[in-house]
Amino acid sequence: MKVIHRFVAGVALLPFVLGCGSGADSESADIIPFCKMERLSFSELPERVFSAMEYIVPETGENQDMLFSSVDQVEYKDGKLYILDWRYRRLVVFDSDGQPVSSLRRQGRGPGEYLQISAFDVDSDGTMWILDAQKDVLNAYGADGVFKESMPLPFQTDFLKCLDNGKFLFKLSTWDESDYKGKCILLTDRNLNVEEAFVEYGPTDPNFELSSPGLNDCGDFFIYHFPICDDVYRLSKDGIPEKEYHFDFGSRTVPEEARTDIESSLDDFDGYTALAGALYMDDAVGIGTIYDSRDYKGFFMDRKSGKVYVQDSGHACLTFVGVSGGVAVFYIPGGSGGADFLPDDIRQASGAGDDVFALLPVDRCRL
Repeated sequence: MKVIHRFVAGVALLPFVLGCGSGADSESADIIPFCKMERLSFSELPERVFSAMEYIVPETGENQDMLFSSVDQVEYKDGKLYILDWRYRRLVVFDSDGQPVSSLRRQGRGPGEYLQISAFDVDSDGTMWILDAQKDVLNAYGADGVFKESMPLPFQTDFLKCLDNGKFLFKLSTWDESDYKGKCILLTDRNLNVEEAFVEYGPTDPNFELSSPGLNDCGDFFIYHFPICDDVYRLSKDGIPEKEYHFDFGSRTVPEEARTDIESSLDDFDGYTALAGALYMDDAVGIGTIYDSRDYKGFFMDRKSGKVYVQDSGHACLTFVGVSGGVAVFYIPGGSGGADFLPDDIRQASGAGDDVFALLPVDRCRL
């Protein structure tokens, strides 16, 4: 496993070359003219967007096993909220009422243990698949936390998604040295045999990355994006590329030389905008995060009206942390303040120091 710095944070292929860079790679790409859209603020969003949110306040109480110090990945599936705490090396699970369900804590070097949880996903049976990029293994645990199996990984990866057909999607690490070096996405069978490799890496910095989950479960499809690339890929539920989007940031597009040496170019990022973090994108709506003037800012996009609503100070506590099954998940750290848009009871809980997660079905926020 390589340590990098992250700023937090027989298949028919598409008829265009799947690649990632600072410009559109294909005439068939759907161009998102971000630089030309009318830029508004979260405060100007229709009220129905925030009124459609449902909230989970995790009840950790005095249960030390359920405590989490950081929110590094979140999934919401079948009424359960899964929270990865990379620092504590644990995966805690709460129900939709915020009540504790389970805590996976199996750190170690023995059978059924892991050194770290680099990423995870939950399949249709409730099995938790744990990616340990330090040991290069994929472990499976039942919904009750009981160890089921472990498989060595024949490639280096940092994100995964479980498909309904039993297969897997993996995002390859930029430092992977397998036969698939240079590719971004692998589709494998249940036994990790590679069936297809998609998307070529564009210019990247081998030592620095902007925050991103890589693969996003958008309900009827997946979205793949990896910063600082301006290209986004839609994949079917079977893991097959269907469509390419290209974000046009105009004069604020990150130049190639800055993409390959982020650290040395950080001061220049005052004048750049790039995609980062989780992302939902379809033909009408976009929900995501931009790294804009060296600050992470959430956005809601109404493609039909040509408007993009960018996070403002009144909503600074709201962080878009993922999308699961078409539900956008936002995190509000306890005691963060600036939460006047929240319902009274949720605002009081947040003000008292409780962490809050807001759930927003994407179908409810079409602007």
